[in-house]
Amino acid sequence: MDRNDSEKLGLRNKLFYFRRQIFLAILLLIVTFIVSNVQNETRREDEILSASHSNNQNNPSQMSVDAIKQSIRESKIIDRSNSSRIGLQTATETAKSSILGSDYDSTLDLHAGPVEIPLKIIIPILDVDAPILAVGLTEDNNMDAPKGLYGDPNWSSTFWYRGSAIPGEPGTSTIAGHVNGLLGEPETFSRIRKLKPGDLIIIKEKITNTLLYFVVDEVFKYSMVELNEPEINDRIFGGTIGSDGQKLTDGLSHLTLITCTGNYKDGEFDHRIVVFSTQR
Repeated sequence: MDRNDSEKLGLRNKLFYFRRQIFLAILLLIVTFIVSNVQNETRREDEILSASHSNNQNNPSQMSVDAIKQSIRESKIIDRSNSSRIGLQTATETAKSSILGSDYDSTLDLHAGPVEIPLKIIIPILDVDAPILAVGLTEDNNMDAPKGLYGDPNWSSTFWYRGSAIPGEPGTSTIAGHVNGLLGEPETFSRIRKLKPGDLIIIKEKITNTLLYFVVDEVFKYSMVELNEPEINDRIFGGTIGSDGQKLTDGLSHLTLITCTGNYKDGEFDHRIVVFSTQR
């Protein structure tokens, strides 16, 4: 290779290096822009949510209207599901053998990895229709919410905590989902903050098409400090234990949805949106 060839090769290498640096800089700007937009949208919606809660507390007449709307919605739910109500009750009574499937191992250690179960979550008003994975605890004993590389189906899945009640059984069943993906794009639970009392959440068993209907009771935004308060933590995960070592329940089947919100700092959001619902 003569001198001219060496100079050409060196020039090509420099051009390739500069092009790569420019590409990475553009990609970083795009990611920063997307994350910034998501955070701004989150702040705006959180302000609306806070204002809505404040108005409900200060305006009893509005609460009455909301209660009427909820009754109407519940009536519609009952009308639509009368034909399958007997099936729903049977499924609830035998949830361990039918809702989770015969292959589900209820003795699986909570620190074991995610396992597939034949369930999906449907939220009609938000156009959510997503699979549910059964998850346990991470190494630092927090509820697991698997992620992955870009395009990994974990980002658009939801996660039932195996330490909580089985959906449809007495107690509290807890399901988490991601608010956004690896590049900041909205994911499955990005809009659950918009849910209101009376909105419908459906848990569907994919083999028998059994449907469990839950109706939203309340929606709250909690800081990470508030989440550590025993009363709030117990309501989210159904963690209160009786003298017999069993979790205390009111005899009803509750479903809690949880996702991230607030400011993104040091790889973590500083608040959580929590949706409380009850089976009807």
